[in-house]
Amino acid sequence: MIFQRPGHCPACQAKGRKVVYENLLANLKDISIINPDKEYHFCTNPECQVIYFTLGQTIDHEQLLRKSAYKSKDPDATICYCFGYTIQEANERSYREYRQKKSGGCACKIRNPSAKCCAKLFESFLG
Repeated sequence: MIFQRPGHCPACQAKGRKVVYENLLANLKDISIINPDKEYHFCTNPECQVIYFTLGQTIDHEQLLRKSAYKSKDPDATICYCFGYTIQEANERSYREYRQKKSGGCACKIRNPSAKCCAKLFESFLG
């Protein structure tokens, strides 16, 4: 019998980041696969195909509405979920635009699969 460490991805054993139910609603193609009574986590390992997990369930990147730059290097993968920037659009000009738009408010806690601000992910794709 294999035991899952609470809060750790069952596929790669990386420590996960807890996400809210609304985060899953905003990011999954099929919301019928989630159980609102369970606690879900985001897998922080960029090499792992799992996006979300909970005890007895994993949800991989293929089940997301948009490709995520957390798990894919596809040029069309999203790096900013509030304003729609993709990897191919990441440059100094778009980053300045992003920062300016972000100062007006954003909803990363819900829209970003990791439930964190997109700034560090965006910055990681700048040349």
